[in-house]
Amino acid sequence: MNQLFNTRCARFAPALFFVAVAGCHEYEPGHRDRVIIEERREIRTDQRRDRVIITEGRHLLEFRAPRRGIATVVDLDNGREIITTDLDGGDRLTFDADRNKVYVNDRKIYDHDINSKHLYRLYFDERR
Repeated sequence: MNQLFNTRCARFAPALFFVAVAGCHEYEPGHRDRVIIEERREIRTDQRRDRVIITEGRHLLEFRAPRRGIATVVDLDNGREIITTDLDGGDRLTFDADRNKVYVNDRKIYDHDINSKHLYRLYFDERR
């Protein structure tokens, strides 16, 4: 009896090991990551309902504020905000991904690694 039990276990052990290691659900590459990024975008959009899309691009974004407000640059490829800054009327914001810098009126306010291959969007929210 014991020998019969050991023989049956020996037959099914490799199959059980494969199922345990491989798992029982199909994996779709990139699907989970895409959902997380979309959720981040939705949360950020809900938080900032009054902001207006000014421009988007990959290398250089420029904007002159018509009046006092808040400018925000968002990396659309990973869903994170790069910078948020207050602007007065007439201030000029320059976002230069190739040089890894952001300027307000030719004064550097951000100097970190920025991927110039990503797509960026500039928002502006006027203060009332």
